[in-house]
Amino acid sequence: MLNLIKPTYNFFNVHKTHYLQRLKSTAQDNFIWQLTPIQEQGIENAYKDYERLFNLNNLNLLQKYHFFSDTEKENYKSLYNYSLAYFRNFKKELTYIDGTKIGDCPFCEHGKPNTLDHIIPKAEFPEFCDNLLNLVPMCSNCNSHKGKEYLDSNNEILFINLYKDQIPDVQYLILEINKENGEFDIEFKLETSLIS
Repeated sequence: MLNLIKPTYNFFNVHKTHYLQRLKSTAQDNFIWQLTPIQEQGIENAYKDYERLFNLNNLNLLQKYHFFSDTEKENYKSLYNYSLAYFRNFKKELTYIDGTKIGDCPFCEHGKPNTLDHIIPKAEFPEFCDNLLNLVPMCSNCNSHKGKEYLDSNNEILFINLYKDQIPDVQYLILEINKENGEFDIEFKLETSLIS
């Protein structure tokens, strides 16, 4: 795993520009409508909440918003379409902490990052479906393993945030050998510490 450098945008302004471009689009998969002033203010406030909690590494405290109907929530997700230049250009700008451009999946470091994963799922938070701070490049294999759940039973984030969580740069291969009933059971584990 490799840490990513957090992009430096005004995320709400970037979102608003993308929204206005999609509002004008005649694409068949575009279901975007003119937001009401209450919805627009709600989204702006939501983006401020998101960035504040992101910076504190507390996205698990993000509350659901209620400025969309169920149909509007579904339709708003049409803002996300990985094939759009908006998302492809964003991915090209991302770099690892060491300054190199994204070339491989930052999770497995093997596959090509041909998808963008939503840190907070767009199904539950459609207002962040195109929030660049909510997107991480990932290969389709890692993305398929991740699934849609993002909180555990203790309301903690299930997955590493490559923008915020420090990835250890040292790992140890641990070999555990257990003998039971005359047979050996061997288990290998990767650990970041020799103390377990």
